[in-house]
Amino acid sequence: MSRLSEIILLFFVLYVFSSSGSPVGQPTESFQESDCYKPVEDDEDACRALISVYKWNAEKQKCEKDYYGGCNKTKNNFITLEECEKIAKKICKGKH
Repeated sequence: MSRLSEIILLFFVLYVFSSSGSPVGQPTESFQESDCYKPVEDDEDACRALISVYKWNAEKQKCEKDYYGGCNKTKNNFITLEECEKIAKKICKGKH
C-alpha cells in the first residue's frame, strides 16, 4: 500500500470514529424515552445532505425511513431499520 493510501485510510478511519452523537452501536440505555419524540436532527435547516436513515415515529408507533441533513444529529437517527427496531422499539413502543 502506498504512503498516500495509508494516510487517506487513516483519515477515513479517524473521521468514522470521531463522528459525535452517532447512535450506531449505541448501548440501549443511552437512548431514552424522551428520544422517541425527537426528529433525526435538531435544526433541519442547518445542513442539506440527504442521508437515508431510520427514526422512531411515535405517532405511528414504528420505525420509518427519513433523511438526515448531516448536522445536529439526535439519538433518534439510525443507520438501519434493524438498529432502529432493536433500540427504539423496545423503549418507545406503547408510549404516546
